[in-house]
Amino acid sequence: HTPRNLLIRARRTGAGPTPAQRAEYRDLVAQWQLTPRLATLLAAADGGGV
Repeated sequence: HTPRNLLIRARRTGAGPTPAQRAEYRDLVAQWQLTPRLATLLAAADGGGV
């Protein structure tokens, strides 16, 4: 599966991200040198970071 296919198949479970998932997210953002728009919006709404 490609990352796009994984996003299409995503389901909301109500469970929070695991430490490993958070680390993977941080690694990908750092590797790709980008800031996802959703992360920016959530940080602004929450007053903090992702």
